[in-house]
Amino acid sequence: MKVRPITTIKTIVTGIEEAGAGTKLFTLADPDRWELPPFKPGAHIDLHLPNGLVRTYSLCNEPADNARYVVAVKREADGRGGSRALHDEVGIGDVIGVSLPRGGLDPGAGIARHVFIAGGIGVTPFLSMARHLVQTGDAGFVLHLIVREEVPLAAHLAPLIDAGRVVVHCTSRAGRPDLAALIGEGGADTLVACCGPEGMTEDFEQVTAGWPAANVHIERFVAPPPVHRSGHKALHAVTGALGRRDPGPRRPDHAGRVAGRRHRHRNLLLRGHLRRLQGRMDRGQARAPRPHPVAI
Repeated sequence: MKVRPITTIKTIVTGIEEAGAGTKLFTLADPDRWELPPFKPGAHIDLHLPNGLVRTYSLCNEPADNARYVVAVKREADGRGGSRALHDEVGIGDVIGVSLPRGGLDPGAGIARHVFIAGGIGVTPFLSMARHLVQTGDAGFVLHLIVREEVPLAAHLAPLIDAGRVVVHCTSRAGRPDLAALIGEGGADTLVACCGPEGMTEDFEQVTAGWPAANVHIERFVAPPPVHRSGHKALHAVTGALGRRDPGPRRPDHAGRVAGRRHRHRNLLLRGHLRRLQGRMDRGQARAPRPHPVAI
């Protein structure tokens, strides 16, 4: 009998937390409490909701926290329905299929300084990265959070705010800050990233136009038009997908070869995880989740 490939992972909702500003944190775990496939800081997953909708959200827990996936969802009354379904219909114990994690920020060797610019709920992928950097102590960072008034995920950001790692800018009191002043001078050892509404990301792109493409990352709430270049994939993506500006064809350097090896190693880990899941199904220890048309 031919076994159909696993394209989503079966998870259950193990926690729902009110996180302020119309936001809820949803915790997803394997039904048998197995480790979940690994992910990079700020990676994103597709949630296959019980009502048939598929929505993409950034992970806000750190990679070492590998027994669960945690996503923050802001309820958008005028959205396309995904956030409303999660807030109003999903409860503890519900089953949600998720895709394998993809995208995210690669801390990378040689980066000593990170500057993150977030608008509102756009803080979620950087919360994951901040937790990772605090845990590993690999590099310094500052996260500038720009909000109108209320801080999302305030309880989770509080330790970082107290430590001076997160700086909150309330536009209702002082207007929007100058992004160039927040980012500061560039350098080969500095990585800058932005996640927020389109106006903010456009301003960020202008400020960093002269930076090396490898040192600039942008994550968008809404997918931009696809960009096709011969021989290259466009890395812009939908909500929660972190994209690197395409610098055009260039010969891979040492860092690129190292990144390639890391990518292959990660793929091997993912394949191993799926083989273990398949083995459990063959032994009758787990049910195969309903297949979904997800490109991995």
